[in-house]
Amino acid sequence: SSGINAECPLRPGGDVSENMFNKQYDEMLKCNTYHVLVIEHMDSDSVVASATLALEHKFIHSTAMRGRIEDVCVHPLHQGKQFGKLLVDLLIILAEDLNCYKKEKSTDCDSALIPLL
Repeated sequence: SSGINAECPLRPGGDVSENMFNKQYDEMLKCNTYHVLVIEHMDSDSVVASATLALEHKFIHSTAMRGRIEDVCVHPLHQGKQFGKLLVDLLIILAEDLNCYKKEKSTDCDSALIPLL
C-alpha cells in the first residue's frame, strides 16, 4: 500500500505512510491513554469511520481521569448513517467503564459538519 490516507473532512491530516502510522501506533499503545475505535467496511477492507478517546490523568478527584472524545471522522460516502454518533456513544461507555470523572467531546471542528457524522 502507498500509505494511509488520514484526510478527514472534519480535520485535514495529510497522507501518513505505513511506517509513520506504525511508529505512531506503537507510541500511542505504550502510553495507554488513547483508545481509537474504527468502523471497517468489510467488502472494501477500508476504514469508513473513526474516533478517539484521549485520557488525561489528573491529580484532582483523587487522581481521577478525564476522558476527551476527539478526531471523530466519517468518510464522505458513509456520512448520515449515524456512524459518528455510534462511535461517540461507545466511547462514552468506555470512558464510564474507565471511571473517568468527566467525559467531554472536543469541539475543534466546524459545527456545520457535525450533522454529517
